[in-house]
Amino acid sequence: MTILLIDDHSQPRQEARKALEQILTDDIREFHNATEALAYYTTNPNVDLIITDIVMPGMTGIELAQKVLEHKPVPIVLHTGSWARDSLYRLTFNGALDSLPIEVTNKAYFFATEREYQASLEEKITRARTKAATTTKIDTTPLQDITRRLQVKDTLVDYIKTI
Repeated sequence: MTILLIDDHSQPRQEARKALEQILTDDIREFHNATEALAYYTTNPNVDLIITDIVMPGMTGIELAQKVLEHKPVPIVLHTGSWARDSLYRLTFNGALDSLPIEVTNKAYFFATEREYQASLEEKITRARTKAATTTKIDTTPLQDITRRLQVKDTLVDYIKTI
């Protein structure tokens, strides 16, 4: 099994790798940005699982998910590290993920113990895999809409900060 692990910060990548090694102990390829991960995926499409940060410079995890899912149903876990943004994502996704092989989970520092983090990650991986296994056709339009809405919200937040 090949897993792509993408995060622009090394600590969450290391924590996720450690958890994945406990849960799955498979081939884990790490990337510090979504553009490099997508380039790898393009030449190595036999990826079995993607775990990606959402907010990264350049391409976001949501944009990466959209590009990957345009080719085939791959289980994807969006790995978020912001409490406020996590709530925003859940509101923004608003059921859009029900038809996609995507799950959202928090990063390790939101959990009291490593075991709790591993259990949460394992649950989300299992749910994403189940959805991917039963998905025959993928409409990535909801991901485009989510990306657009988040960009509008980020622009509004940046504007408010300047006032």
